Amino acid sequence: GYGQNVADNIYLGGEVEANLSQADFKYTNGTDTFKAEKEHSYGVAARAGYDLGGVMPYARLGYTRAKFKESFTGTLTGSGSETKG
Repeated sequence: GYGQNVADNIYLGGEVEANLSQADFKYTNGTDTFKAEKEHSYGVAARAGYDLGGVMPYARLGYTRAKFKESFTGTLTGSGSETKG
């Protein structure tokens, strides 16, 4: 990210992010197993604040999007992937 004071005590900044993930969740009940994984995410954000010297209150507005994979095995079998924003 990058930011700076643009006029007197007004601060503006922006961020770009990208994440690779190995986060997963697995639940087994008898012969049935549900598994969910987060593969990656990316996003952008803008920050605006007011510099009060030792303190800077700010607001952050942005958007993040992530891809997930799900699978179910056992009594029923299936899998899929979704991208959520």
